[in-house]
Amino acid sequence: MENRVIVIGSLNYDNFIHVRELPKKGETKQITVIDSGCGGKGANQACQCADLGLKTFMVGAVGNDSYGTLLLESLKKSGAEVSLVRKTVTSSGQGYVICAADGSLFSTILKGANDEVCTADVDAALKDCDEQTFVVLQMEIPVGVVEYAITAAHEKGAKIIVNAAPAVPIDKKYFSLCDLLVLNETEAMFYLQKKFKGKNEVLKIIPKFAEELSTAICITLGPEGVVYCGKEGLYEFPAVDVPVVETTGAGDSFIGGLIYSMSRNMSIPDCLKTASYCSAITIQQVGAQNAMPDLEQLTAVLQNK
Repeated sequence: MENRVIVIGSLNYDNFIHVRELPKKGETKQITVIDSGCGGKGANQACQCADLGLKTFMVGAVGNDSYGTLLLESLKKSGAEVSLVRKTVTSSGQGYVICAADGSLFSTILKGANDEVCTADVDAALKDCDEQTFVVLQMEIPVGVVEYAITAAHEKGAKIIVNAAPAVPIDKKYFSLCDLLVLNETEAMFYLQKKFKGKNEVLKIIPKFAEELSTAICITLGPEGVVYCGKEGLYEFPAVDVPVVETTGAGDSFIGGLIYSMSRNMSIPDCLKTASYCSAITIQQVGAQNAMPDLEQLTAVLQNK
């Protein structure tokens, strides 16, 4: 039976404000370019999964406005199914991102319709869920809905991937119901409630963290690559050396590549490699969904590595 991916999460229309370097507190910087595009962690991850040929369903909410129309059209273009995205009277979610020339950025979001996602949306999405289904969640919708979705998907025997971003308080017992927890360094520090710096420290702490949560954990470290710990063991993969244009959507592209790899039963090292190259392609262009590779692009890059 074919794998299915159900992404329950946010859809945002993003506005990108480009500057040569990020302003410090109280400082004004000149804008060089303003861009816009479709985003939201949920929609980005659904888009990347669909671009890679996976049968993907997006679950969420948008406003009955022009932004909502654009968000749905972008997902349809990638091949994702959007019938489970509900239109609300609340305006669509929006993101405002200040991007520096070195690829660093500040991100802010207006939740909008994303705050309207509810347990009924989850029930509708998961009614035919089974062990062949990947259920993907993030933290840009109400945390109670995330907790409910994890529990419901676990009861159905689905494979559950949670990208705990942005980091928000959640009972860690829900993480133990997941198959994989994906965090960046900042998010890992939030949930561990301790400070650490760099890959060497992460390699020391991640086994205990994975054991404590009873789930596999993947921590992305930007220029230091990625570290994974699960029942298969402890693995790391270096960052792919490419010119960075803009990092918005990099983590979402990584997760899409990871789910594609998992659906093909690849080894953990191959999963990390595939996801890393997927993300590396994305950061070489401006934007999120429009910068993500399709399967042909990704395969062509991997064949030379």
